[in-house]
Amino acid sequence: MDVYLARKIIDALGGVSLVAEMIGVTPSAVTHWKNRGLPASIKTRKRLEKLLVQKVKDADSFVDELWHG
Repeated sequence: MDVYLARKIIDALGGVSLVAEMIGVTPSAVTHWKNRGLPASIKTRKRLEKLLVQKVKDADSFVDELWHG
């Protein structure tokens, strides 16, 4: 997964600490995503999608990129 997309999503959701807390992972895991890209895990992507829809005004473009690159 694209590192640029991971950074955009994490920043749009409020940063490493907030994303980690909302998803239930460690901040170091989210930092890893920022440096390496989002994991391929369907479960993680569904959690991110749910958060994007709830928290980001124009979430559609993020969600599309999340699933289709």
